[in-house]
Amino acid sequence: MDASERILKALTGLLDESHLTDFGQLPDLVARHAQAAGMAGARFFLADLRRQVLIEVTGRGLDAAQGGEVFSVEGTLPGRVYTDSRPQRAGGGDGGRWWAPVLDGTERPGVLRADLPADVGPERLETLHRWSACWWSASDPPATPPLVWSARTR
Repeated sequence: MDASERILKALTGLLDESHLTDFGQLPDLVARHAQAAGMAGARFFLADLRRQVLIEVTGRGLDAAQGGEVFSVEGTLPGRVYTDSRPQRAGGGDGGRWWAPVLDGTERPGVLRADLPADVGPERLETLHRWSACWWSASDPPATPPLVWSARTR
């Protein structure tokens, strides 16, 4: 199975399963299917209501963010990806860790982080970008996740 077939199979599986998944289960679902598509360590970061911080959705705790990383929107690479709505790579070299905005029409719920192989090309990066929008839209996420995210400004 070539890379395109793996990506298609992973996206299809993600779409099929996402309709039966609650918000707290999304991190594991995304990570599993992203891994099958050749994108390791996929993590989703949701913006708080004030759009000041990006909070990792872990699926643990009352707010589904227990133990997750938090990045400021101002002055960080994830924040720049969020505000500019353009994927960017962390560090130099080939492959590596990429950040992509999650877009839902004109809304920007957050960013997706994933590690891509060294042979990453423009098509794989475009896949990451589309992947982030696809799973968010298909998962029919709640308008406001479990707790009020605006209170999460550590």
